[in-house]
Amino acid sequence: MVRTFIRAGELSRELDIYLIFGFLEREGEDLFNSCVMIDPQGRVIAHYRKVTTVAEYGITPGRELKPFDTPLGRFGLLLCSDRITTDNCRTLSVQGAQVILVPMDGCGGPDNTEKMRWLARDTGCWIVIANTWSAVIVSPSGETHLEKYETECVSVQFLHPDAVPVGPENTRFAGRRIDLYAPLAETFEGKRYYDEEGRLTAFGENRRQEARQEALERERK
Repeated sequence: MVRTFIRAGELSRELDIYLIFGFLEREGEDLFNSCVMIDPQGRVIAHYRKVTTVAEYGITPGRELKPFDTPLGRFGLLLCSDRITTDNCRTLSVQGAQVILVPMDGCGGPDNTEKMRWLARDTGCWIVIANTWSAVIVSPSGETHLEKYETECVSVQFLHPDAVPVGPENTRFAGRRIDLYAPLAETFEGKRYYDEEGRLTAFGENRRQEARQEALERERK
C-alpha cells in the first residue's frame, strides 16, 4: 500500500493533476473502505472512510462527513452506496460542498444517473461518479454533462464549482425549520442499522450477514 501511495503521488506530480483512488485500510481491528485525494504536489489533502457499510462484510463504518477546500473549490467525498442515503449528500451540501465526488464499483446505469440528477438538484451540488464501468457528471441544475457506460473512460470536462454559492451567500437552506426536523434523526424502534456512535447495531449486523449470504448464493448460481 505504501508503494501505491508513492506511485499515486508521482503520477499527480508528473501529470499536474488531482488524483482520487480507493483502498482497504486497516486500523487496529477495524477495516475501512477508504479513499484519498492527492494534489498536484503529491500530497494527500483529503482522506475519507465510507459511512454506509451495512451490506459490506467486515467493513467498519466511517464516522465523518465533512467537505474540504482546494484551489478548485470545496469538495466532498462519498464512496459507492453512500450516495443512496440522501442525507449523506445533504450533510455535505449544507456544509458548503460545491462538488461531491463518488468513486464506486458496482451499481450504475441510466437509473442511477437519473437518481443523481435528482440528487444534484436537491443539494445544489455537482455530482461526479467514477465507476469501474461508467462515468457520470451532473450539474447542480440536474443537467447531465457526461454519461458514459464503458469499462474504460477518459473524458475531459469543465465544471464550474464557483457557480455554487458557499457560506452566507448560499440561501438554499435558509428556509430550513430546524425546530421541526428532529424526527429525521429517528428510526423505528429496533430498526436501526447504526447506533449513536456510528457502529452497527445487532439489526444492522444481521442485515450484513443476510447480504453476505445473498452474495454467496449468487456466486453459486
